Amino acid sequence: FLGAGVEYNVLPYSESTQKIFTLNYRVNANHVNYVDTTIYNQIEQLLFVHYFTAQLNLKRKWGSINTSLSASNYLHDFKYNNISFYNNLRINLIRGLSFNLSGGISLSRDQLNLRKGTATYEELLLQQVQVASQYNYWGNVGLSYTFGSMYNNIVNPRFGNYEHT
Repeated sequence: FLGAGVEYNVLPYSESTQKIFTLNYRVNANHVNYVDTTIYNQIEQLLFVHYFTAQLNLKRKWGSINTSLSASNYLHDFKYNNISFYNNLRINLIRGLSFNLSGGISLSRDQLNLRKGTATYEELLLQQVQVASQYNYWGNVGLSYTFGSMYNNIVNPRFGNYEHT
């Protein structure tokens, strides 16, 4: 893996403890060794991919909202692409205890790693192999407890984690 990227914070950096709206562009070169032969008859590949992400993070006394929209595709063929939307809502209940609600959806057309051949019923049931899909969605509800400084996750907001799928 080798890559480069640039990120621009639309909002003033002085406000980054409360709100961040970033635009991020990255290009990566990935050398991939597959466990099995893929549906494209590959055992290994050098793949170049680029990503664009827009991310908004808002922190308030009542909690926070994090939203991102990202798109990527392989540079050797633009038909292999992925568009993802992610949203997370955190509501502070009492000091350190939060209610979390999150979810996302991804439209996937970049599954170059799919294994050639058919999967058995047992492999599908145990999720041992990945099968072709046009989309992926998920949701999460939970409670979390955070202790320590209220600013411990704001040390450096640049180049945050943009890959949610």
